[in-house]
Amino acid sequence: MGALGPLAFTPFANVYGRRPAYLVSVLIGFISALGCAKAKTFGTLVLARAFNGFGQSAVFGLGAGTVVDVFFMHERGKAMGIFTLALTSGAHLAPIVGGYVARDFGWRWCFWIGSILNGNPLRNRTGDDVIYAIFSTGMMFIVCLLFMPETIFDRPASELNGTDKELPTAQAARAFDSFALGEPFCPPPMFWKTYLNRLWITDLERPVSRSLEKRDFVLKPFGMLKYPSVTFPAIY
Repeated sequence: MGALGPLAFTPFANVYGRRPAYLVSVLIGFISALGCAKAKTFGTLVLARAFNGFGQSAVFGLGAGTVVDVFFMHERGKAMGIFTLALTSGAHLAPIVGGYVARDFGWRWCFWIGSILNGNPLRNRTGDDVIYAIFSTGMMFIVCLLFMPETIFDRPASELNGTDKELPTAQAARAFDSFALGEPFCPPPMFWKTYLNRLWITDLERPVSRSLEKRDFVLKPFGMLKYPSVTFPAIY
């Protein structure tokens, strides 16, 4: 299920925005972790784990896209390296912590601990675990809801007119040199209206050209196979 998550979340995020995809992923991931902690049978645990892998796998497809949205081209190498290091190191570091947690508190607390880290850590083992986990899940969702704006951006068509693509090669080179030797770029001021628009459930600035099609889920991902860095790991 973890491998199917990016195939579903990425086309959705490319059309409706990264933010709703992340919010849905958080809800699926943490509610399914709650199901894992309260599972009474092995079949229930496997089913909850499947949904857990599906929900939290969105970061594999959306994380790199978010890095591209937020950073300039000359900054993406370092940012992508930090993201990849954090993403791949989790599988190596988590078992170290999880082993001690499972030994001292039981395997169910490997799932409860995720909710505790996203809620109030000052809690005893007594009390209603279900209510607490739901509260903790809600806390993480509220943090994402209030402080994680939409990052996908479509440059207006009016700003695309007169770009370097329409200039002769020599003229484009001179324009680039003058920009490179000029004053540092200063981003425009951020207004509350703009920030609140980026905090909407869906992308309010989505152009009509962005539409969801069936081939985006099935055929379009196979286009990545033309890159050796994707083909060779997939075969391996």
